Amino acid sequence: MIIKGTKTGTQTDTNGQFSLNAKQGDVLVISYLGYVSQEITVGSTKTINVTLANDNQQLQEVVVTALGIKRSEKSITYSSQQIKGDELTKVKSTNLANSLNGKVAGLTISSSSSGVGGSAKVILRGSKSLVGNNQALYVIDGVPMNNSTTNQPGSAYGGTNSYDGGDPISNLNPDDIESISVLKGASAAALYGSQGANGVILITTKSGKEGKTEINFSSGASFDQAAFKPQFQNSYGLSEKYYSWGPKITNGSSNDNLGSFFQTGSNYTNSINLSTGSSVAQTYISYANTSARGIEPGNKLTRDNLNFKQVGHFLNNKLTAEVNTLLSLIHI
Repeated sequence: MIIKGTKTGTQTDTNGQFSLNAKQGDVLVISYLGYVSQEITVGSTKTINVTLANDNQQLQEVVVTALGIKRSEKSITYSSQQIKGDELTKVKSTNLANSLNGKVAGLTISSSSSGVGGSAKVILRGSKSLVGNNQALYVIDGVPMNNSTTNQPGSAYGGTNSYDGGDPISNLNPDDIESISVLKGASAAALYGSQGANGVILITTKSGKEGKTEINFSSGASFDQAAFKPQFQNSYGLSEKYYSWGPKITNGSSNDNLGSFFQTGSNYTNSINLSTGSSVAQTYISYANTSARGIEPGNKLTRDNLNFKQVGHFLNNKLTAEVNTLLSLIHI
């Protein structure tokens, strides 16, 4: 518990007892995981008895599991973590996988050094194979997606490739994501067979809402600079040429060639979507444009994303049909 508006607080012991220096009129905020928080105003009495009620809403939180089945979080026997779509759009990245960095326990993301448009290596709970593929399986709206078309090193030994044009997951528009569920461990991904041996990342895209029509527009901009630069000596060399070996330069000026090489990277993303629907059919349409450049000259990315999703309910909701079309045009 803490005194409201301050950082002064304490916690109870194993018997639920606590002691806190507070003056009359202070408001105590008492909270505990799985229970509803309470606010109590301190009066003249020195003893306060508090009973917290169960937070049934939190305990009944629903998560998406294998094959798109929704279950209560407390009922599953394996580790699962869910990320809301809003968490992916606070700072937009050219690769959706990079937006998961630091948001999922046990998830390691290695971004490509090739700059904007590069692929991302996603490992759940460490590498399982030294020579095989260790990347997690992506499942979009119940459909497994082959994410092996990447030029990131596939094994723990590393590897070399002539280019890195990105991976399929980077083609998704973050504004189209409703939620992401991460299934960890063999028991969580068992329904996906050997493909899910390294864990599964379930992506649920947005759909139209019944009885509601919405138009949303979002725009974001971010800038990058080289955090560190190698240190070179500029005191010795040939004055008329930029060679490192030679006498001490006395009549020439030092040139920061490395500083002139790097530039300020930028990422501009604009997205608009339309969501509408009735009890019979729901429609979702979106368009997004991404224009980015890296910190190195020539590293550029232009991407256009078009998404159309139609959901229909037939035979008194006994039959549901869904059509989802994703189109991406990329220029690197």
